[in-house]
Amino acid sequence: MIEDVIQSAIGNVFTLSAITAVCLIFLGSAVFKPNSLSHVPRYEVSEKGKKKNQFPTLGEALHAGYPKFRDTVFRIGGLWNEMVVVPPKFIEGLKALPPNQLSLQDLNKDRFMADLTSMALKDTPYHEDIVVKSVTNDLTRHLGNAMWELDEEIRYGFKECIPACEDWTEVKPVTDLVKIVALASGRIFVGSELNRNEDFLKCTITYTIDIFQAAEELQKYPRFMRRLASYWLPQIKRCRESQATMQRLMTPVVKERLQQMQEGQPVKSDMTTWNMNNSTERRRSDIEYQAHAQLLVSMAAIHTTSVQSSHTWFDIAAHPEYIEPLRREIEEVLKTEPEGYLTKASMPKLKKLDSFLKESQRFNPLGTNTFDRKVWSEITLPDGTRLPKGTYITTAAAEIALDAELWDEPEVFDGFRFEKLRQQPGMENRHQFVTTGVDSMHFGHGKQACPGRFFAANEIKLFLVHLIMNFDVKLPEGESRPKNIESLSGTRPDWTKGIMLKRRVVQA
Repeated sequence: MIEDVIQSAIGNVFTLSAITAVCLIFLGSAVFKPNSLSHVPRYEVSEKGKKKNQFPTLGEALHAGYPKFRDTVFRIGGLWNEMVVVPPKFIEGLKALPPNQLSLQDLNKDRFMADLTSMALKDTPYHEDIVVKSVTNDLTRHLGNAMWELDEEIRYGFKECIPACEDWTEVKPVTDLVKIVALASGRIFVGSELNRNEDFLKCTITYTIDIFQAAEELQKYPRFMRRLASYWLPQIKRCRESQATMQRLMTPVVKERLQQMQEGQPVKSDMTTWNMNNSTERRRSDIEYQAHAQLLVSMAAIHTTSVQSSHTWFDIAAHPEYIEPLRREIEEVLKTEPEGYLTKASMPKLKKLDSFLKESQRFNPLGTNTFDRKVWSEITLPDGTRLPKGTYITTAAAEIALDAELWDEPEVFDGFRFEKLRQQPGMENRHQFVTTGVDSMHFGHGKQACPGRFFAANEIKLFLVHLIMNFDVKLPEGESRPKNIESLSGTRPDWTKGIMLKRRVVQA
């Protein structure tokens, strides 16, 4: 094994040497190759951030560029690759373009170096991606049946992961929510036979963390060194270990489902079965492939839901004036539910809760930028700008969310902002947490918008419902809402910060 790795590494070195020689021969012609974007203003992301138009984080670079170029394109360099920032007014014309012309999946494969980090199913084009199919077609359709299981698992997760809180107790949302999210998502993805298994939970959580860290670490190496570096990076080693663990755990599950399918027996309706049904005949029984698919869907669910839920917990603690109105709304809706838990049909009635989540997201988006795409065939924008094949585009989502031309008093946190907007004639079905638009692209927009946002939204709502119905919430004494941590490529909630919880005594 070690000898194979060494031989492979040596082979890579010789191969890279040959490639380098060829590149040097053709360097002259490459230098003088015309760049159709050279006239587009450019900002640079750099940790030093001392030169003109150079900033230490992506957020600061977008904050500088967006007001000046709100209606035209500008470029951001210094990231994993140069990105062309497209203004909101051009998005409607781009959102319907198919993946073979403008692709989110292919950008993510490049950004996260999927061939090295395993952040994509091997040899699987977008139209054959079983995870995308299962989430888009099956998960969303079965949300109604999943609600009681989610409610049950979240109750269990709170008992396991949150202290008793008989008196005011500090809880750290980022770290404490991750396991609850893994439990709840796992219940729908693999069922109760496996979702509480400690190896399964550890596997899904660590894979989510390691795969993002692996991509960040690989970015620190020159391109020609990355494949070699992947052999010794501990994050990638752990990703491979997680894949092996998931394969071991999924083996009896997949074999049992295959037998049930072959014998015409009833098969549990969950992500495992949906993935198998959406696979080709050859892939359906490929346990390594099915295990990898399970890890990828778990990664997406855990990352999105835990981060956004952490933000809402910080925001409800920072704005306790919203707790009572939200409790009253939840109580009124629960009165209509004979089973005592929130169903898919009752979720749309929680308009205040939905609004609070969307306002929290407006201030704390999952990504500073979104609508990320790779251009596969040249596109000409309405202003005449040509985007050549191979260009990466994005939008300044966080800046759009705070744009005074789009929002009244955008700097003010108004938890019921979107509930009030929905009261306007013709706006009843707009401005929901899951709806997207050129003014709200945190889940993307168009055909390639996040297909799992409906499932994630219900989870995030149930987490917040369980929190405020069972606990009083506040920030630690003398502290304000924790600032998000900004990095070169985006923002995230501060995992070191906490909120204070005290279990409620509810009068019968």
